[in-house]
Amino acid sequence: YPRLSGVRSLRGSSASPAATSAKQQQGEDAGGYLLPPEEIRSLVEAPPTPSMFVSPPRTGCKWLAIVDRDPLLSLEALAAPELKLGGARFLPGKNCASRSIRQHSLRLVHRETGEEKKVEGIPEGASIKSLSWSPDGQTVAFAVEASDGLRLYTADPTKAVASLASDRLLNAIIAKGYEWSSSSDKIIVCTVPEGRPPAPVRPPV
Repeated sequence: YPRLSGVRSLRGSSASPAATSAKQQQGEDAGGYLLPPEEIRSLVEAPPTPSMFVSPPRTGCKWLAIVDRDPLLSLEALAAPELKLGGARFLPGKNCASRSIRQHSLRLVHRETGEEKKVEGIPEGASIKSLSWSPDGQTVAFAVEASDGLRLYTADPTKAVASLASDRLLNAIIAKGYEWSSSSDKIIVCTVPEGRPPAPVRPPV
């Protein structure tokens, strides 16, 4: 691969002045990776269109939940240990799907007045997953991914404050880990069993 060979030559001590100039024009980050021109980076790293979830027709679809996400999958997410089962890839330490782009903030918009509120109370640096409205449209539920797994949160759109619904870790390997009851007053959750032993260690051979 000539291009890879060229990158190695730029890192060497014998790089020509022209090669060094090209290296300076492209830029190099703290980890030693060559970076593309700013015009390319601005396109790739531009904020993507957020995900949107409209409240159910029972309430006139008056609320809109907007979830903002990162433009790219992080290197940390790509390098995280994962397991494969029946075509699914998941994180054994978090019991959820792997290689998912972080969704970092949640906003609630009243479709009639246009009033917008950012939901407070979501842990800093966490990722929002599997958002769904209650059937009556009065509450929005979502999973929050932290370092040890997923936990269920809910929020009243009129207050826009997230509250922890259960401290039990969700098991969201196959499905999202929870479902609303038809009456909207209960949430059925699939949790990680308490006292579950650690995953088996893969043999070296």
